[in-house]
Amino acid sequence: MHKSVIIIFIFLIPFLLFADGNLKAGIGYTRLSNRFVLFEEDTLWESNQGKFILEGNLYRQFWNQDFDLFAIIAPGNESFMGRSKLKWLSNNDPNLKISGETGIDLRLPYQKNTESGVIKPYIAARLKRDWEEAIGGIKIHHENKQYYGESSYNYDYNLSKLKVDLGFEVLGNDNLNLAYQFAFRYAPDSLEANYQRNDFYIYWFWLIKNHYLQLNFDSERRVYYRTDKGGSYRRNYFELYPRISLSRKLTLIPKFRYENYIYDNQTEVYSNRNLYIAELSGEWAFNYYLTAGIGPNLLLSESDENNEFDNYSELAIEFSTDYLKYKKLWLDITLESGLRVYKYEPPEEYSYYSNFLFVEFSAFATYWITPRLRFDFITSYSPEWHDIENDDITIFYLSTNLKYDLIK
Repeated sequence: MHKSVIIIFIFLIPFLLFADGNLKAGIGYTRLSNRFVLFEEDTLWESNQGKFILEGNLYRQFWNQDFDLFAIIAPGNESFMGRSKLKWLSNNDPNLKISGETGIDLRLPYQKNTESGVIKPYIAARLKRDWEEAIGGIKIHHENKQYYGESSYNYDYNLSKLKVDLGFEVLGNDNLNLAYQFAFRYAPDSLEANYQRNDFYIYWFWLIKNHYLQLNFDSERRVYYRTDKGGSYRRNYFELYPRISLSRKLTLIPKFRYENYIYDNQTEVYSNRNLYIAELSGEWAFNYYLTAGIGPNLLLSESDENNEFDNYSELAIEFSTDYLKYKKLWLDITLESGLRVYKYEPPEEYSYYSNFLFVEFSAFATYWITPRLRFDFITSYSPEWHDIENDDITIFYLSTNLKYDLIK
């Protein structure tokens, strides 16, 4: 048994020793399939896995120190999945919060040659200071990702991040948050995959009576340590997200997003791109539990002359509904259907840039059969119908879990 599996088991021991902890047991099933044409052959790739689930959460307080431990193991017929997380928070000073977190995520297939597993331990620490007019913080995070099984697409790496942020009010009933993050990735087996990243964030939230306005901006500079600097880029992202209450039941929710990539060395693979996205949705509240929304979505993608055949526009209509009655039923459904049209007729070698119709359906449901027995259901279905039939593709995902509270 891998040493990381033993660590997960050890983390579960406290749930069995302390009766006031939370411990759940259950069973689950996951299916993932992808249908496409490969070398003129109809190809279906699929994975089916049943699993047993044991998870728990334990909270303890010692000398004004809060400790929160979470752990889950899910052995299945194809692989073993586990996760553990320990959080710590110091409450000695109400204006100064010092916290830490450590954990490990893992997925290990039983046969090395079938698929790649992954083991990712991490550790993080955060200091947060509360002044009368502002809140500031600094966070340090380090993770190590190791793959189990050989693959030319996967490589082990270490990732370190340092983030500094400051939040304060500007107009009253609002929050302006400014942040800077530096990250460095080191991959010992693939030195050209090493990079450093600088990010600057602006987040602003303003509440005005029954309306609110949210603004996000992110500017990222990523530099790879390749000899030709291939893949290095600057990325800018802007989002404007208001919610306008027109009546007690009707809310208008437009979203506007802009994103662009500017590469140091432009090629067919690394080509500059601009993305423009506009969504206009109206949400109707039938009652306290049920809401539904509908509206059009427009996406424009512009690539430079290195990859001009990937210029396209996309128009779709999206419907969503959400029903939440806690400890009874939570149901969230989204259905989007539309058409993508490419600006230029592609040559034969770029035939995969062909117009297509698409449907994207996703659903999430949680049903409490009894106060201690819960059924979770997640699914998504995404077919595409292209002008060129051999470019059709269908992706399907299904995950179900049945869990029972052993200790509550």
